[in-house]
Amino acid sequence: MMRALPHVATLEALTQLEQEFDSGGSAYCRGDLAVTLMVPTSGLASAVYRYCQGMEGGCSAADATAATEALWQLHATLCRSIHASSAGLTVAHPNLDMLLSPLAHCLLAFSHVQAAQQGTAANSDTDVSDSEPRHLLAMSVAQAEAVLVAAAIQPPPADELLASTLLIVITSEQATLAFSPAVQQLLDALIERLQASEAFCSTGKHRAFLTALLRHQQLRREPQLGDALELAQAAATRSCAYLRCANLASEGGPAAGQGAGSQRCSKCKVAWYCGTACSHADWRAGHRRVCRALGAAREAAEVAV
Repeated sequence: MMRALPHVATLEALTQLEQEFDSGGSAYCRGDLAVTLMVPTSGLASAVYRYCQGMEGGCSAADATAATEALWQLHATLCRSIHASSAGLTVAHPNLDMLLSPLAHCLLAFSHVQAAQQGTAANSDTDVSDSEPRHLLAMSVAQAEAVLVAAAIQPPPADELLASTLLIVITSEQATLAFSPAVQQLLDALIERLQASEAFCSTGKHRAFLTALLRHQQLRREPQLGDALELAQAAATRSCAYLRCANLASEGGPAAGQGAGSQRCSKCKVAWYCGTACSHADWRAGHRRVCRALGAAREAAEVAV
């Protein structure tokens, strides 16, 4: 349903929007169809999160693998949808909350599935794949990027929604991501605006939320030398390593090399892209600074194996 959004925008551009429906007589408003697609997706993600909360007692390896794949897939598509919104492809600007909320629910659900799988492994001889932590970091990086993009869209979503979606990322033990300059800068701006809002600070629940934001703000550190490489390795696990890719149509899967038309960076042979445009955009966005290090890390891993 999320992948249909760019096609919805194309259809709306071809439709005479002032034309009234024959049955009801009410005029169609641009964006109505996009909202129709997004509303059930938001509710479904919330229901999935509540279901995954009940898995903490343990689950089979097959169930955990299937859940991980599905959640990662939906999370990737939601991120692409937000980037597509910033490019004006989904006519969803006033309704980004219906994309941000399920994004957060997917990441939380993934954490519960991961905990359930670890709980099962602790009571048996089952080995837990080390790919799950990498997937969690990859999802966290993509979610932070999506929040940064959403915050720049006019009109932006509510500060509380942006802050809560970002807080889930920076409290998921992803220290490298939490202390990235872009995330810190947005967090500072959100805290400043929330503190200035008397209505927001008037309830105990909101004051506790603000305290959590301030606690993280006080724990920050300077970026470390290996941070950029770790984040680049996480991004490289996705079907398109350019995290601001808005190409939902070619998103064939969450994992590297699975997208339609995937092509790999010829230098590091680690990062995959859905096309030349994203490859060039990611190079300008920072891949050029970590390309050689990614290649060296890949070679070192191959030697170790």
